[in-house]
Amino acid sequence: MINTDQYLKKNNDSKISPVIKYALSFGLIATLITLTDLSEITDTIKKTNYKFLLIGLSLTPLSVLIRTYKWYSLLKVQGNTLPFGEIHSINYISLFFNNFFLGSIGGDAFRIHKTIKHSNQRSGAVSALIMDRATGIWMLAFIALLSLSGFSVAERFFTHHQFYMIIGCDLAFLIISMIVFCVLPKKIYLKNTNKIISMFQSFLESFNVYRYHLQVVFLSLLLSCAFYIVNIFVMYIFSSAVDARIDLLQWALIVPVASFVSMIPISVNGLGIQEGAFFLFVKKMGVDSGTALLIASLPRIVMLLLSLFGGIIYVTGIRKKENSTFINNEEISSTD
Repeated sequence: MINTDQYLKKNNDSKISPVIKYALSFGLIATLITLTDLSEITDTIKKTNYKFLLIGLSLTPLSVLIRTYKWYSLLKVQGNTLPFGEIHSINYISLFFNNFFLGSIGGDAFRIHKTIKHSNQRSGAVSALIMDRATGIWMLAFIALLSLSGFSVAERFFTHHQFYMIIGCDLAFLIISMIVFCVLPKKIYLKNTNKIISMFQSFLESFNVYRYHLQVVFLSLLLSCAFYIVNIFVMYIFSSAVDARIDLLQWALIVPVASFVSMIPISVNGLGIQEGAFFLFVKKMGVDSGTALLIASLPRIVMLLLSLFGGIIYVTGIRKKENSTFINNEEISSTD
């Protein structure tokens, strides 16, 4: 069973401590601020189209809904019968854990914990989460490859050498990941097995379930595509709100690359790294530093708002559980 104490103990023993991660995150944010002309920020705020901002903000819950349905489909194959509404609540709470409590993998730990608690299928819960992440990363790489094929867009960000190196790495990742999925062994045949080998064996068996349900894998890829399309469109709306002339195809390249960079596990949930990537790419489009910083900050601000909603769901659930326990104890006392 995964719990908070186990996670914190493991996190404290990690090579990069939380203190260093927080220091790096806030250091990167501070660096971005020093690179920005604050007067440009106030000018950008004055000319901001708030109707566009509201439209972008209203679309972001759609990405969470898509993510929920994807995870729900993957869990269903594993025999997990968690209701869709409960999975949707867990997804919001996982955002809260990611951004406010346990760091970048806190949300995943919470998701696994809740699914194991419901079904008591540890390997199935882990397999569903890994497939969820894997299909998301694969589709992210695929969208980046399609965007890079528009060389006129890519040449604004990369030199010819960098362009071909990224194309090569992207293609290699897509091909190797497909090969690994196809040739992953169904079983480990060993005479002597320990607890770790047995757990890995159980994971392989549950993960290989997806080979017999390829329609679910394809659905996950399509939902991942829809998820990133929504995010790309939201960034396009945000940039339009501050009158930054960045088209959809350019955002289709910026968003995947910035998302990949933010996965580097050296900061708290990509804080500072994601903003830095967006800032540098937007600046390359000829946008002033103040507007670039605002655009780079908007995804994080929106995610924090969604995370707060997840925190409200989490706290409300704890209070309901406490009230239920109190009522049950009162009933037992009155019976006695």
